[in-house]
Amino acid sequence: MKILIVAAHPDDEVFGAGGTLLKHKDSGDEIFIHILTDGHSSRESSYIKDKYSNAQVQKRLNSAREVSSSLGAKDILLDEFDDQMLDSYPLLRITKSIEKFSKKIKPDIVYTHFANDVNNDHQITFSATLNAFRPAAEHSPMQIICMELPSSTEWGFPGFTPNYFVDISEFLEAKIKLIEFYGDELRSSPHPRSIEKIKSNSRKWGSVILSEAAEAFFIIRQIWK
Repeated sequence: MKILIVAAHPDDEVFGAGGTLLKHKDSGDEIFIHILTDGHSSRESSYIKDKYSNAQVQKRLNSAREVSSSLGAKDILLDEFDDQMLDSYPLLRITKSIEKFSKKIKPDIVYTHFANDVNNDHQITFSATLNAFRPAAEHSPMQIICMELPSSTEWGFPGFTPNYFVDISEFLEAKIKLIEFYGDELRSSPHPRSIEKIKSNSRKWGSVILSEAAEAFFIIRQIWK
């Protein structure tokens, strides 16, 4: 199978679905990654005229490449939309970028953000992905699945009520190693982006399905032809 993850920022792919992507890799599936923004430039005190000359931006993008390599991804697109400013672009422009990258892939499963995340970039990424893969599009995947992002999904409203769980018991420690590529994004406990709470959340979802650890998702669309 061909797996595509469409994420707003570098690190979303592993915080949200790192264990599941590792499980896809272990199953021999082909993984593709599309990240829309650099994930850092909005944090600077003033506007960066050339964000790609910024050391922290480059560090974040290089981390995404390292994660992609560790996952054995077939391809990664680091798009050039501005961080935390996706609402400044026409939705059609973002949609067409997703369509262009996915056209050669024709993914079977697409992972992206949950519609009600507190992060606006996540919301727009969800909307653009749903538009790009509408049933009337040139290619419609078998599944579109929304992932949970710590310190974003749980703070949105209405809340996240998962209906799909992936047992990642064998991959939890490997997921943590992927997250550590983005070490600057980790926080101290009890922050939800601490290693302790990431593991705790995985074990909480694992208990729902009687496994040691799991990732939780919401299937937004499933088509079996």
